[in-house]
Amino acid sequence: LAGSAKVTYTGCGKYTPLKLGQKSGMTHSLTLKDSAKLYCVQDDASAPAPSSVSGLEAFNDATITLQDNAYLEAEGRATSGSYAGYGVFTGGNGSISVLDNATLKATAYDIAVFAGNNITVNGGKLIAKSKGGASNGVNAAGTLDINNAYVEAEGGYPGMYGGTVIIANSTVKAVGTNDAAIW
Repeated sequence: LAGSAKVTYTGCGKYTPLKLGQKSGMTHSLTLKDSAKLYCVQDDASAPAPSSVSGLEAFNDATITLQDNAYLEAEGRATSGSYAGYGVFTGGNGSISVLDNATLKATAYDIAVFAGNNITVNGGKLIAKSKGGASNGVNAAGTLDINNAYVEAEGGYPGMYGGTVIIANSTVKAVGTNDAAIW
C-alpha cells in the first residue's frame, strides 16, 4: 500500500480479517509506505471467538514492512476456547520492520506482536498491548532490535521478549504485569 491509501478490514468474529502468504512455495510480503494506513480490526474484540482470531496473520516466512509515515493497526479477539487471537503474527522466519516515522499499533488477548524471526523498530513507533494476562506485548523469536525509536509494550510475562534484545537511543516503556518487563 502506498500514497494516502486507507484500507480497513473488519473481522466478524470467526476469521482473521487479513491473512497473508497462505500458499506454500511462494515469497510473500506486505509493505506499507508513504502515508498509507491499514486497519485489521474486529467488530467486537472482547466478544469471545471459539478459536484463535488474530488481526493480521502472515505465513510461510512472509515479511511485514512499514516505512515513511505508514500506519498499521491490528486487533486480536478474545476466545471461549483454548487460543486467543494475536494482533499481528508472522510465523516461520517471518520478520516485521517498522522504519522511519511509521507506526504499528496492536492489541490482543494473546501476543500483540509476534515474529517467528526478527522485529526491527528503527526510527518508528511500536505500541503493543496484550490483554490476555499471560502473553507478551512483543515477542521476537529472533532479534528484537530497537534503535532511535519509541516503543510501548505491555504483557503478562514478559512485556517484551526477544531471542536477542538490542535497544539503543530509544524510549521504551515496557510493562510485565506478572513478571519481567523485558526478557
